[in-house]
Amino acid sequence: MAVLMGNDYRGQIVPHEEWTFPNLQIFKSSNLQIFKSSNLQIFKSSNLQIFKSSNLQIFKSSNLQIFKSSNLQIFKSSNLQIFKSSNLQIFKSSNLQIFKSSNIQISKSSNLQIFKSSNLQIFKSSNLQSFKSSNLQIFRSSNLQIFKSSNLQIFKSSNLQSFKSSNLQIFKSSNFQIFKSSNLRIFKSSNLQIFKSLNLQIFKFSNLQIFESK
Repeated sequence: MAVLMGNDYRGQIVPHEEWTFPNLQIFKSSNLQIFKSSNLQIFKSSNLQIFKSSNLQIFKSSNLQIFKSSNLQIFKSSNLQIFKSSNLQIFKSSNLQIFKSSNIQISKSSNLQIFKSSNLQIFKSSNLQSFKSSNLQIFRSSNLQIFKSSNLQIFKSSNLQSFKSSNLQIFKSSNFQIFKSSNLRIFKSSNLQIFKSLNLQIFKFSNLQIFESK
């Protein structure tokens, strides 16, 4: 061991200790410690720590931490966290979270959630939800719902409903209904009903009925 007098970063002379071995160096002063070997370096001060090896790096301060290795990175501060690996990324803050991998993404905040994959998307907020896949779409809000697939569509609101498929359509409101298919149509309201087919028509009123055929 040797007690030496050297200059610090301000140029002032401060006492410190140094050890030198074939594969190790140690430096110590009142507020600084340095350890060096063939595959490891450690740096310590009052508010900072750094650790370095062949496949790992660690950086620590009062409000920040960084961890790095060959396939992983971690970043941490008072209000933020980031995790990265070869196939995954995670981002976290006070009001936001994001998760990413090779085939999925998830985003979350205080009033919003988003989920994405190769064949599915989900969007959620306080008053809205949307679901999408390869053959299906669903949209929902406080007063509206929409369902769509390859052969079916459904539309719903507070006073209107609509159903559509390849051979059938249905429309409904508070005082009106319509039914349509390939060979039949039905119209209904508060005082009127109409039935139509290929060879028949029926009209109904509150006090009258009409039948027509070809």
